[in-house]
Amino acid sequence: MSDFGEELSSLMAKKTISAENLCQMAELNPAYLEKLKCGKLLPSNYGVVKKISEVLGLVPEEEYQLWNSYKVSKLGEKHMCTEKALKALFALPAARPQRVPGEINAVSLQNGVPICGRERVYQAIRQLLRESTDSADLLLHVEQQEFCQILGEEIWEKGADYRCRLLLYLREERMAEKNVASFGMLVQALLSGRNNYIVAEKLVDYILFPFLIRTEQALLLLNQDLSAALYLDEPETVAIYGSYFQKKYGNARQLCAVFESADRFIRESQVLFAEDGSTKPMDFYILSRKPCVIFENDEKIVREHVCAENMADGFVENYMTFLYEKIFSGVKKMKILFCRDGMTDFLNSEEFHEFHPTVDKPIPKAVRQELFGKMIRQAQENENMQLGLLENALFTRRRHCINLWSTGKMLLMFDFEDSYRLVLLQENTIVSAMIEYFRALRKAEAVRTKEETLEIMQQELDAC
Repeated sequence: MSDFGEELSSLMAKKTISAENLCQMAELNPAYLEKLKCGKLLPSNYGVVKKISEVLGLVPEEEYQLWNSYKVSKLGEKHMCTEKALKALFALPAARPQRVPGEINAVSLQNGVPICGRERVYQAIRQLLRESTDSADLLLHVEQQEFCQILGEEIWEKGADYRCRLLLYLREERMAEKNVASFGMLVQALLSGRNNYIVAEKLVDYILFPFLIRTEQALLLLNQDLSAALYLDEPETVAIYGSYFQKKYGNARQLCAVFESADRFIRESQVLFAEDGSTKPMDFYILSRKPCVIFENDEKIVREHVCAENMADGFVENYMTFLYEKIFSGVKKMKILFCRDGMTDFLNSEEFHEFHPTVDKPIPKAVRQELFGKMIRQAQENENMQLGLLENALFTRRRHCINLWSTGKMLLMFDFEDSYRLVLLQENTIVSAMIEYFRALRKAEAVRTKEETLEIMQQELDAC
């Protein structure tokens, strides 16, 4: 049986519906249904899956399981790995990482003495970072979420003046779903650090302790699964590893740039995008819970309804320059995916910010509806503007958004309680995996067509 056939048979048994009744109510041929159940055929499109779900009366969780089984059967496990990684990005906590209350259990750190057991290694990492006052160098290639959480908590606690340099091994494959997952787990540490770089060369597996954390006066050498570490504090040894790290750091490519100001991101976009020639024609992808409609080319609209009062007037000019040069003029196709709940929230919520309360003013409901209507008209007139509605969205965050350029950059927004971070990721293996995810969704017919999306958008707008 295919995964879809197994899931369908299981749900039919759970709902105690006969094949005869399902065929009658879903308007399916009995022979066709039997082939679906035994894995000889897959549904011809997602509409068939949706119809079966409605007839079976599936709750959202069950419908999502059936939808996923359809995608797995049609596209394979690789797509599911990417989806899982994407979920991890959107599931990241919105609040700043906070240090775990209470004291850590001190570990005896003695020069040249191994530390065994993952919990003791974690304790040693916390202890080393807490004793550090000025800086830390980290060389990593890990996928343990707890370890990444420790880094986020401890490094963030150091404050803005603490110098943290991170070298991260990533896989070389073009479609590197594990790179996406690793990035999702490490993003708290990336947001905390001030200089973050990537080492993309192949990890040497035969080194006993391939990773390290080095502070001003000591270092920990870590094995690959973090089950053992070696503590060293002899000054000459620490200096040797410092030189080793500096050499790798100097030859590394930048992984991402972190911005605490939209104005700063826009000012620096010229340099950031010029590095890889992103002015060439490209496809632009947006994945967000809500429709992203502030691609307004009227500066007055931007000034009145987007820019906060305490923003300098120069922000508007920089913002419009960025849109024209990086979005409008350099884009072959703009592909925007959002979900129904996000659309309803955008049109009807009493207070709504396009970006974040610390960045913009609330956009009045009437203005939002006007912009929404303009977006519908623009999409109708422009064949290069592709809108798609996701019925089964992954998004739970109101303001998390992913923007992708087909030239290899990805912009993410992470919101905190009283601030936000913009992260411009510059790693093609991750961006390629995310773009393939867009394509896989459409291939699996999990996204409404542009025509269907525009019809639903107009209905939602008319109902306001």
